[in-house]
Amino acid sequence: MSNSDEKPASLVKGAIYNPEENRHFMTISPISEIVSVKSFGVTVARSNEALCLKEVGYSIYPPVTYFPHDDVDWKLLESSEKTTYCPLKGHTKYFHLNIKDEKLLDAAWVYQKVIKEAQSIQGFVAFDLSRDIRIC
Repeated sequence: MSNSDEKPASLVKGAIYNPEENRHFMTISPISEIVSVKSFGVTVARSNEALCLKEVGYSIYPPVTYFPHDDVDWKLLESSEKTTYCPLKGHTKYFHLNIKDEKLLDAAWVYQKVIKEAQSIQGFVAFDLSRDIRIC
């Protein structure tokens, strides 16, 4: 293995690297306070066990908050047909968010099948903050 193919593990302590591209990596860390997700004034999730995922790939992406499955109000979510794959995290399943008279398509996702290194986010739920959704 040449030096350019080696994982630069010493650059970011505790980082998880994409097995196919070592310039694509992430960190996952616990959030040490209670965080909530709200949309249209309704609490969708609330947890003191949420995780913060920070990812670097083609860009430096905004941090994403992941909520434990049991801390999400699943009555507000409806299964979507959309799925995606990320070589750094795994396979996702998307959900629509239904609040009052609003339906936000593909507004939440869950990594249902993750790579071994990303086990800590398996089953956790994240939300698309570019929509009428906010973390507080």
